[in-house]
Amino acid sequence: MPVAHLHPLIIIIITIIIILIVIITLIILIIAQVIIITAVVVNQRQRHYHFIRPHHLHRPINIVLHRWISWMNPTNQ
Repeated sequence: MPVAHLHPLIIIIITIIIILIVIITLIILIIAQVIIITAVVVNQRQRHYHFIRPHHLHRPINIVLHRWISWMNPTNQ
């Protein structure tokens, strides 16, 4: 089989792998955020902490997301 016939297949496979990695990473980030929120809510109910507020939670995830997006798109800086 000539190399020319392999190129479109390789490109399609690489594209599918990249899309899967992006989807898996986003799912992991969403699950991590849900776990963090759940853990804090459980802590609030158990220990009655009133000083922990939800907006503090979103900062680490947003920083990670921002760094991940800027790493994926080096042109958007």
